[in-house]
Amino acid sequence: MKLKKNILLTFDYELFLGPQSGTAQNCLIIPTNKLLALLSATKSNAIFFVDILYLYRLKDYTNLYPKAKDDYNAVCAQIAEISKLGHYVYLHIHPHWLDAVYVPENNQWDLSNTHRFAISNLSEKDGYALLEKGYHLLKEIIDGVNHSHKIEGYRAGGLFIQPFSLFYDFLKNYHMPFEFSVYPHFKSSSNICKVDFSHIPKERIYKFENDCCTHEKHGYFTEYTISEISIAGLNRIINSGQFRLNTKILKDKPWGDGKGALHVISNNNKKIGISGTVRETAAVELMNFWKNKIYLSYLQHHDLLHFLSHPKLISPLNLLALQKFLVQANKKYNVITDFKHF
Repeated sequence: MKLKKNILLTFDYELFLGPQSGTAQNCLIIPTNKLLALLSATKSNAIFFVDILYLYRLKDYTNLYPKAKDDYNAVCAQIAEISKLGHYVYLHIHPHWLDAVYVPENNQWDLSNTHRFAISNLSEKDGYALLEKGYHLLKEIIDGVNHSHKIEGYRAGGLFIQPFSLFYDFLKNYHMPFEFSVYPHFKSSSNICKVDFSHIPKERIYKFENDCCTHEKHGYFTEYTISEISIAGLNRIINSGQFRLNTKILKDKPWGDGKGALHVISNNNKKIGISGTVRETAAVELMNFWKNKIYLSYLQHHDLLHFLSHPKLISPLNLLALQKFLVQANKKYNVITDFKHF
């Protein structure tokens, strides 16, 4: 009898969050359609965390610019399709969309103003109101869609889920017990926001109540921690060579066409040395055929492999590697991809 293994495929459905958002077609529509086809082919379930404030802002321009209206309709239709296919559509909030500037010349956005990057940059009252607005718009999009699930989960923008007290009342009042923002050992801070997951429970899935880093057996919330992949020694060298082969020779590149705001989120872990170990988030956009064996090795030693991925960052070769990995994993294990059946 095959061993049971849980693979959690999650995707932050969002544009780039810096000076150039990229286009809805290249960052969302095209790569997500490719993903949906792959998920159907492999009978896999996924969670899509919708950066809903993008649509909230875009809606304001639909009567002014035809391209904005086309984008709004196309993205809403795709979200409805994701839900119709049985995938989970959950909430994701980047508050600095409030300060984004629409650029009609290229139908993109400038999100350079990041002083409200996290919910913690807002007052408790404003933060709660923003979460409510996002929830109601997302619910409006998927209401009435056949096979749609309730909106019961959340991932914080930039993973800035602390202090959890800012989210507690909203998530409880709207019956959202599932949380997906904790990345073990991750610590990040800037002048405007910070997060620290240095000390969390050893379990990769655990209950909590007031603090997402503290296990409470009878807590209302369930945390599904993101997986970290370690790459050391010869694997590091080969993986680096594989990356250069894919990008330089095979000219593989992501579909997304924007520029992010990486200066806001910085990993405060110590820099690795030449002989050190690379530690990275399990992510579809980081996959290649060589690294598949590392992912399979991780799965051999762990019951949960939780991917945090972004359609905008995924390339054609990433998708091929993911498909091969899922096929291999299903041959070896009894793979569950619906987190409610873990």
